[in-house]
Formats: sequence, C-alpha cells, structure tokens
Amino acid sequence: MKGASVPAVVGMPSPLFLWRFKAILFLLWGLCCCKIGWDSVMRMSADLRDLFLYEVFLYYNPLFLVALMIWLWGVNLWVFAQSSVNYVKVFDLAQTHLSHREIWRCATWLTLIVPTSMTAYLYLYSHGEVSLAASQPVLLYAILLIVLLSPFDMFYLSSRFYFLRTMLRIVLPLQAITFPDFFLADIFTSMSKVSTYLYEILIVDYFVYLITVGDTLTKMSLLDSTT
Repeated sequence: MKGASVPAVVGMPSPLFLWRFKAILFLLWGLCCCKIGWDSVMRMSADLRDLFLYEVFLYYNPLFLVALMIWLWGVNLWVFAQSSVNYVKVFDLAQTHLSHREIWRCATWLTLIVPTSMTAYLYLYSHGEVSLAASQPVLLYAILLIVLLSPFDMFYLSSRFYFLRTMLRIVLPLQAITFPDFFLADIFTSMSKVSTYLYEILIVDYFVYLITVGDTLTKMSLLDSTT
C-alpha cells in the first residue's frame, strides 16, 4: 500500500537573500559601466579627452545630483519613521504617499538608467558613432519627462501628479502657500546649480545643432556646385 503523497512546498527566497542578490547585480552592472566607460575614454586622443569629459559632465551631472537627492530623501523618511516622527501630517501628505522603500526604488532605477545612458554615450562616441552618441542624453531626458508627465496609472501616478501640482503652485502662486510648497521650493533653491547645468545643456545643444546644420548646408552647396 502506497503512502499518501505530500505536496512539496516551494519556499520563497527570504527578503534578505533577494536584497543581497539585487545589490550584487547592482554592483556588477556598475562595474560593467565603469569598465566600458574607461575603455571608451582611453580610446580617444589626449587632445579631445578633456573637452569630451566636460561634455559628459555637463549632460549627466544634473541627473546624478537628482538621483543623490532622491536617495537622501529616502534616508530622511527612514530616519523619520525610526524616530516616530509623523511626517505625513507635517508635510500634509495623502495616505498613498511613497514610503522610503518606494523612494529608494525610484532612486535605484534612476541610478541604473543614467550610467547606462552615459556608458552608451561614451562607447558610441569613441567608436565614431557621433550622431547616435549625441542622441543618448536627449533620449534620456525625453524619457524621464514622458514618465513624469504620463497620465497612465503607472510609476506612482498620484505621487507624480502631487509633485506636478506643487510645482505649479510654486511657479504660479495664485493661492495660499502651504508648507509642502515652501519646502519643495527650498529644495529647488538648494539645487539651483542643477538648473544652471540644464541651462548650459540647452545652450550647448542649440549651438551644436546650428553647427551641424551649417556643416550640412555647406556640404550640400559644395555638392551642388560640383555638379
């Protein structure tokens, strides 16, 4: 007589194991980006290297600072939670506000996406694909803007719209100012250097566009004159 079969219980990995596994993948990806970026920079001539690194710094430094700010904001919320500070009431947040874990998740994604785009920029530029390399920062900023303004119920829709409404009240103070408005405006004031970098990015991209269009028109006129 056969004994009754007992169904096997498949245990899920512990949260600590998953956290360590994600941390290892995060570090490996960072090392890969560093290795590819370093090899790409070393391929360039010494004369162009300084100018090129300045352009990379100009394009990607603002997003690295934003990612660092999001990480530190998550740390602040974690400290508030550990100290039993009712920050939800202080900042007049909704019950669907993001916890420190969700904020760290957003910071993790941003920390992954920005170095990936920067590595692609370095690799493509060092291998002669200048037009594809120039499109990388443009695509990155466009994707982040689309995600922020997306009306679809994904990527924390309520929190994104709360952030956008607060920014609108800061830009157009046509109603009573609340503490979250004042607090976010103070953060933006502290990050004024990021706004300066973004302004420089727009200026550089505009002049690069003019130079590219001018070179294209010159080549077309030369071709027409030869024919």
